[in-house]
Amino acid sequence: GADFSGTEFSGASLSGGDFSEASFADAGLSGANLGQSTLARASFLGADLSGTSLYKVKAKAAQFEECDLSGADLSSSRFDACIFTGSDLSGVAAVSTYFYRISAVEADFSGANLDRAKFNNADLTNADFSGAGVDETDMNNCTLEGVDLSDLEGAKNLPES
Repeated sequence: GADFSGTEFSGASLSGGDFSEASFADAGLSGANLGQSTLARASFLGADLSGTSLYKVKAKAAQFEECDLSGADLSSSRFDACIFTGSDLSGVAAVSTYFYRISAVEADFSGANLDRAKFNNADLTNADFSGAGVDETDMNNCTLEGVDLSDLEGAKNLPES
């Protein structure tokens, strides 16, 4: 795939692109539009994706480790086997987003809108959901060790406490 490591794309319109296996490590994508893109096996390690539109993206086995995704729009997207470990997802809009088999250990979802999102078989160990909107959020078969479950009031399929 293409190597865009360290490249500045802030505010750029990249919607509808196929960025499979591309590397955006440490890239500046703040406020960019990646909506409806394919991000299979793409790497965004340490990238700035704050305020970025990732609306309706399809991402399989993509790496978003240590990323700034604060305020990004992830709504109606599908993230399958993606890694968000240590990432800042505070204030994201992830309405009706599907997170399947993701790893989001120590990720920050504080203040995020996760209404009707589906987390299935996700590792959310020590993730922060304080102030997040979780109306009808499905937490089916998720690892929630170290998560304050009171922050998930309104979510479905939580483990019995």
